[in-house]
Amino acid sequence: MLLDVRTEREQSIVGVTQPGALHIPMNKVFTPEGLAQIPTDRKVVATCHSGVRRTAVSMALRNIGFDNVYSIKGGLKKLIEFVSAKTAY
Repeated sequence: MLLDVRTEREQSIVGVTQPGALHIPMNKVFTPEGLAQIPTDRKVVATCHSGVRRTAVSMALRNIGFDNVYSIKGGLKKLIEFVSAKTAY
């Protein structure tokens, strides 16, 4: 499950459309409502634009007991570059 921790504004520019993806801005992840949305029974992959926020969020979630939290190195920026290179004609 993909956890996008970018702001609402960033999400409106380039949205994550993966089915089941969860969008919780970083400043809301650690609220009771935000934490309640994050599953504990499956892998969660955190991402942001360049990777800084996803690192902080994934490390903090692991520290409070979310064992299956991972992050995309380089954020969505690197993921888009990788996918673009694989799908170029």
